Amino acid sequence: MNDLNKNNLRRNVLLTSHVFGLMVALHCSSVISGGNLSANLECTTGVIISKAGPICGKTVMTDTGKQSHAFLGIPYAESTEKEARWQPPVPKTSWSDVYRAVEFGSICPQNRDPNFDVAQSEDCLSLNIWTPEGIDSQSKKHAVMVFIHGGSFNSGAGSYPLYDGSYLAANKDVILVNFNYRLGALGFLATNELSGNFGFMDQQLALEWVRNNISNFGGDPDKVTIFGESAGAMSTGLHMLSAPKSVPLFRAGLMQSNLIALPFPGLEQAKDVGNIFKWSLPCSDIDCLRKADTQDILTAQNNFESSLYEIFSSSQFLIPFGPVIDGVLLTEQPLNVALSKKRNKPILLGDNKNEGILFASSYKTITQYVSNIASLFGLNFEKILKIYPPQHENSNAISMAKVFDHAFFKCGARNVGLSQNGLTYLYSYDFSAPIQLLGPAIYKRDGYVLHGAELPFVFHTPEKINYQFTPTENQVSNKIMDYWTNFAKYLNPNGLGKSPSTLTYWPAFEVPEKKYMVFNTLNSIQSDPNAKACEFWDSIGYNFSNPWMRSKE
Repeated sequence: MNDLNKNNLRRNVLLTSHVFGLMVALHCSSVISGGNLSANLECTTGVIISKAGPICGKTVMTDTGKQSHAFLGIPYAESTEKEARWQPPVPKTSWSDVYRAVEFGSICPQNRDPNFDVAQSEDCLSLNIWTPEGIDSQSKKHAVMVFIHGGSFNSGAGSYPLYDGSYLAANKDVILVNFNYRLGALGFLATNELSGNFGFMDQQLALEWVRNNISNFGGDPDKVTIFGESAGAMSTGLHMLSAPKSVPLFRAGLMQSNLIALPFPGLEQAKDVGNIFKWSLPCSDIDCLRKADTQDILTAQNNFESSLYEIFSSSQFLIPFGPVIDGVLLTEQPLNVALSKKRNKPILLGDNKNEGILFASSYKTITQYVSNIASLFGLNFEKILKIYPPQHENSNAISMAKVFDHAFFKCGARNVGLSQNGLTYLYSYDFSAPIQLLGPAIYKRDGYVLHGAELPFVFHTPEKINYQFTPTENQVSNKIMDYWTNFAKYLNPNGLGKSPSTLTYWPAFEVPEKKYMVFNTLNSIQSDPNAKACEFWDSIGYNFSNPWMRSKE
């Protein structure tokens, strides 16, 4: 396989994070370096007395005329600069002066377009809270939704405008929280001296902060639902299924576009990657790494990611720096845990109609397609090529996209539903709209629904991307928000059923019906829409970590 062919798959997997970084830069140019205790910024809310310290925020008006209160850039951990780099996060020391939480904090360091001035710093571990207007610690306790952002674990931020929680809080009567966590090599590097998973530890600390403080904002710490999209959904799956320490911090999980069958590397494999990476700085030990300039690390990371697939193959290396199954913090592959029925928290999960296009759009020749199928799936590659044969015309993007859709997204999710039996709600998001942010322009039409297409509808944030919903799009958004917030409030997307509902009834995923909600202009229920494809992948199995390993005779 030549270098061009080897890098095609990685280039497409990383595309989502690079585009995301650009979108952050485009929309978040006003981000400053965190809320500041001495800053001359006026609050427009009352003061919340929390365990962390007194906090005030600002009032935000939504387009319905309802208001929410926003508390932005609240630090939940100390800086991770200098000697704190690649250390577990340290909880932020409580403060006594009023913290003016009216501006987002710095985003965590990541590669981005240098033409856009987005403040980033290794002192970046902050969170954001949106509440309905008029609630406080004495109000009835509200359900809490904690969102974990995506970006392939190497880009993104809670301040990304599409994730603005003001509309959900003001109009759907929930509390919305999101946060930053360390990214890329700075968040997940493992070497002979480092165990990795620092960004995941950040996530756990943010959830602990919510558990300890959210009641002061009117939230119920016993009604916390975590949710995320893409890498955020993968994180949610890890918290739900693989991270024992996370279990008491929430009661349910909602996953949008989780590549749940994509394996995470083990600690030894991650150390192999990290040991090679450190020499590209060049560094031979942790002291050198901690003294390295932040931008030098980001530049080395960017160069390293493009060449990694020349060294390692198999799908566990598609994300160069991400969570690691270390046997302690993260004990097992999440899909394996689901199949073993070791966890039973309620789950709502699904994916978009054409997820795989984003990851496969540059495939053109038969050689590129066949070689990458072999790299990903090893001994099973011929079985797969018989079901997904290469195309003789000059593009195999659709074939590769279908493989990605079925192998990593849809069939893994179906297996989670089968293993939980009654505790899970599955969906397919099939609504095609002209505001899709990711993927080639040629596929943002003709009914395609790409990775990330649902995000403006989940948060009702079209104005953040200079778009205005049509009446139909507005209706789609409100219904999906109702399902999401009902699940957070009642562990059931249908709500409690006390009054007539305009929502299509969404049954739990159970054998033998295996029913899905299909989101479109008119929502509908379908029975096992991916049965044929998933029966094929079930017959192969989902042990993609070592695809060329032959079983012992």
